[in-house]
Amino acid sequence: MWLFSKDNFLSIVKDRDNPNRLLVRGRLQGDIEAMFPEAEVIEGAGSDYKFRAFVDRTTVLKAVANTVSNLDYTNFKNANAKNRQGHLMGVWQVMRDEQGDAW
Repeated sequence: MWLFSKDNFLSIVKDRDNPNRLLVRGRLQGDIEAMFPEAEVIEGAGSDYKFRAFVDRTTVLKAVANTVSNLDYTNFKNANAKNRQGHLMGVWQVMRDEQGDAW
């Protein structure tokens, strides 16, 4: 699962070795810690994501629920830091193109 919030972009997948944990991956320093401040982040020990941490499933569930519960914006792209807005717009455009004009 890809998860975008105003503080991070994360990829969350199952841990191959432990069904009670998830592997949380991030591309930018600080993104994992923004949602999981207690996580032990590993740098450079994986494939294409520079940062990763193994996080208990319950912790991930609570953190995501907390993020949703505390939404405080009406426009997601504008709620992000300026240096991320262009990248988010790129994702938005790709998915807009996929939607097509048939809606």
